[in-house]
Amino acid sequence: MPEPTNPCGCSGTWDVTYTFFGNTYHEYVAGYESDNPYLKTIAGKDYLYSACDDRDMRDGLVWVDVPGQAPIVNTSFVKSDPSCGVSGYDCINGACVPSSTYSTLGVFSSLEACQTQCSANGNCGSGKVCADSSYCPPGKVCIEQVEYSEIQGLISQLSSDLS
Repeated sequence: MPEPTNPCGCSGTWDVTYTFFGNTYHEYVAGYESDNPYLKTIAGKDYLYSACDDRDMRDGLVWVDVPGQAPIVNTSFVKSDPSCGVSGYDCINGACVPSSTYSTLGVFSSLEACQTQCSANGNCGSGKVCADSSYCPPGKVCIEQVEYSEIQGLISQLSSDLS
């Protein structure tokens, strides 16, 4: 899997959602996964900056001439290469999941390899390779579904007793 070459992570595109005079707009900006764009006021104007390395993400283009006039309401990031920074994939409940999601082993080296072996709908059929259902990531405490249901029931009962 390719590793990020920038200290701010893998490259990709930020979808920056903002409002301007009551309307919602999207600005798509190239950047890195740890940029977490924010507005920085310089000389009475707002610019889009990276929280990771304090870089101007629009190469000097003014975001808006009046600070606060176009506030950011949401951001989301999509990697240019989905496998960047992923050390492997595992088949969990019939879906291919990056090993970093649940600190699992990363049985498959690529998403494609996982998809050819991982079954759909959570069934581990003949010829498929699925995660061991008893696997519990290091440092985590795993419980059976029955125990989880009992805990949820007790929480619900305590919540109703306290109200």
